[in-house]
Amino acid sequence: MNDDDRVGRWVQIAERLSSVIASQGDVFSRFGDRVPNDDLWQLKALIDTGDDIFAATQAFFWALEELRKQPVTAASMGGNLTSEERLRLWAADPAGHRRPRWTLVAMTAGSWCNALEGFLRGLANTAIDPPTIDRVRSLFPDAEIPWNKPEEARTNISHRMLLSTRRNGQSIKYIEAVFGCSIDTDICEALKSLVFFRNRVTHPERGRTHAEHESHPCSEEWVSWANAVRALGGLVIGSLADRLDERRAAGECIPLYPRPKS
Repeated sequence: MNDDDRVGRWVQIAERLSSVIASQGDVFSRFGDRVPNDDLWQLKALIDTGDDIFAATQAFFWALEELRKQPVTAASMGGNLTSEERLRLWAADPAGHRRPRWTLVAMTAGSWCNALEGFLRGLANTAIDPPTIDRVRSLFPDAEIPWNKPEEARTNISHRMLLSTRRNGQSIKYIEAVFGCSIDTDICEALKSLVFFRNRVTHPERGRTHAEHESHPCSEEWVSWANAVRALGGLVIGSLADRLDERRAAGECIPLYPRPKS
């Protein structure tokens, strides 16, 4: 796939995921009387953080272009650079290796992954009850999870929901099993791209490769990351509401607001 085809593909995914988000409507008013307040707060935190990350990335790119308008080189300054001059030199990218843009996208990828992981961990206590553990066990019978110890099983399952390229896409399957939902293939593709890039730039056992900066996700790709994270959040909350309705119908008491600490 050439660069034009790749960009076109990400344009399609970004637009489609935007329509998925729009179709979810006002999640907070739809599920406010069905999902515990703490879990809705987790979604609000995910959305607010995502908006902040997106806006900050846009602002960084704008600032990068502004800084590039007045390039400076170490040679012209005799090597004695002020902090502002060093910043302009970094933005000017005299080596032409695209490191500034790569760096900004790398920080974006890490931030979105952290926000999504926090959201999934936050919902785990509500979502993973004994029947859910049984459902996950039926789908992953060979997983090394202490099935007969609910607290340890919940912790283990919530960890396996965190997006990873090491488990060959199983994290998505765990999310689907826990929340009883089916995740859109475009969400999966965008999240896979996000995690793959995050892992490339944060690998603990290697440094950057010399040419690594020359290839970075296009803006349409990281817009797809943002849309995928938000779309997954809305999908998971809606599915959680359905599962909680079933549990309430079976007689379980699930309060919407946490009890005050004694």
